[in-house]
Amino acid sequence: MQGIPRGSSYVYSLLASKILKSIYANVSDEVKSKVGIWGRVLDVGCGTGSLIVNILEKNKVYAIGLNISKAMIENAVKNISNIGEKNMKT
Repeated sequence: MQGIPRGSSYVYSLLASKILKSIYANVSDEVKSKVGIWGRVLDVGCGTGSLIVNILEKNKVYAIGLNISKAMIENAVKNISNIGEKNMKT
């Protein structure tokens, strides 16, 4: 099973980053209060990694994302890699 195809995963990524942004911000704040610094987070059904990106931007945690769709995971890797590039520029 491949899950969501590549084209649909790209559209999902765009929508998730816009529509779910406030929800992800709340979840990220909750992670900070519950997990603490250098905690661990598992995102099952991580999609394109938008929630993990939000969590990693606000918290110093170890995060793992799982998804059934290869295309979603490929997008998640790309999105999460962009965090490292941003951090290296600042």
